[in-house]
Amino acid sequence: MRKLIHIVPGLRPDVDGVGDYAIAVAHALHQHQQVDSLFVVANPGSSAYGFQTVEGFPVVAVEQRDPAGLCEALRRILMVSGAPPDTPLLLHCSLYGFASRARAFWLVDALRQWKQRVPAPLLMTMFHELAASGPVWRSAFWLHASQCRILKRLAGESAAHFVSNTRYSRTLARIAGLDSRPIHRLPMISTIGEPETGALPQTATRKRQMIVFGQSHSRDIVFADNGSLLAAACRTLAVERILEIGPGRKHRNVGPIATEPLGVLDAAEISAVLRESLFGYMAPNADLLAKSSVFAAFCAHRMAVIVAGRGQPEDGLEPGVHYLRAEGLSSVNDREIASAARSACDWYGGHTSPVHARTYAQIAFAKPDTEMLGNAGNCRLLEEKNA
Repeated sequence: MRKLIHIVPGLRPDVDGVGDYAIAVAHALHQHQQVDSLFVVANPGSSAYGFQTVEGFPVVAVEQRDPAGLCEALRRILMVSGAPPDTPLLLHCSLYGFASRARAFWLVDALRQWKQRVPAPLLMTMFHELAASGPVWRSAFWLHASQCRILKRLAGESAAHFVSNTRYSRTLARIAGLDSRPIHRLPMISTIGEPETGALPQTATRKRQMIVFGQSHSRDIVFADNGSLLAAACRTLAVERILEIGPGRKHRNVGPIATEPLGVLDAAEISAVLRESLFGYMAPNADLLAKSSVFAAFCAHRMAVIVAGRGQPEDGLEPGVHYLRAEGLSSVNDREIASAARSACDWYGGHTSPVHARTYAQIAFAKPDTEMLGNAGNCRLLEEKNA
């Protein structure tokens, strides 16, 4: 069976959203593309230190964050799995996961050294995050330039480039000078499962409860910065309960409703809660919705998503069609709620985990007589030259 190496900053049981994405893709690669995934965790403090398996996939963690450490981990994962030296690599790039202050110059040097050792290994990079930015009094302002240099070098080492959203596609092209090369867009997938749409309850039978789901900082933004909007939305939509899912339990009040903190749940438990819930609430910028695995999970479970974030929507998403703006709910009726839930689920159906797996497999194992199509706006990437 064909094999693919994923290089990730973290992996279960550690909490790591990028690692969760990589595991979901690995399952889809195995099920739909007959590709076995191998994992190298580029974090010596990982719970995956030493050789082990995670959900059936072989895993090796680096002993130190330097070129020698990563090259040795790659050598070991090839040895224990019996994979050939030129096994393709898929780097899941989120710079803060690979180095303090995201200054992961060592990662670029390591990948370059590996490519010098091994005959023609193909490197693909999914850029989950790009360079941080912020006001002059924040460290992100001063780190931005060095992070851009790292991203440019990683892009230069990569044969294929992936992002989750249109804004990142534009930014990466500018940072890395990729205007003449394709940047492939794969909106984020649900990392808690993708239920069959035919098995999902209709909106009319769901509980009128609001789900706030994600990491602590994103949930804090919902409640601290958008609490009044959330309270108004609950009144307008006749919400009876607010359930909060994620690490860190905080008891909060939203108007007369006390939130119910469920804490950390496994994927199956989260999926079960989402299946029976009508509404999901979140507050990212509208042009980054396609980057959010939380938004993806709400869409995959055919929920009506309420968005409090600013910005202009992109990636084929339209307010009032695929989601509802928190500021404009006063005239929304149940028919429009049901329509938004269906449209969100239909939008998600165009880039499910099997689509991601097919895209990676087509590029990683492309025949010499195929070429990549440079359309960053869809997932149809490979085509026979003379078809």
